[in-house]
Amino acid sequence: MSSLACILESVKRDINVCIHQIVQASGMPGYLLEGIIEGVLADVRAQKNAELQLELQNVTKELEELKGKEGAEKDAEGSSGNEEKETLEIPEKAGE
Repeated sequence: MSSLACILESVKRDINVCIHQIVQASGMPGYLLEGIIEGVLADVRAQKNAELQLELQNVTKELEELKGKEGAEKDAEGSSGNEEKETLEIPEKAGE
């Protein structure tokens, strides 16, 4: 199994090879290629942000379900008045 560093280096090398092939095939000058690559980077960043938002939603949902299960278990046990209360805080969504 490859380490993450090896995988990242391999992907970077593959991307650079593809870019070099495109430059050779199109004859595109660097100043035009730079704008295209910046646009691709913006797309990758948007994808990353969407993935992070989805992960945050999943974790928040899991925490809410866990909190609901704990509440149901405590209700089923009944309260003896001496139980310590434990709370789970759900983090706010990024950017809000």
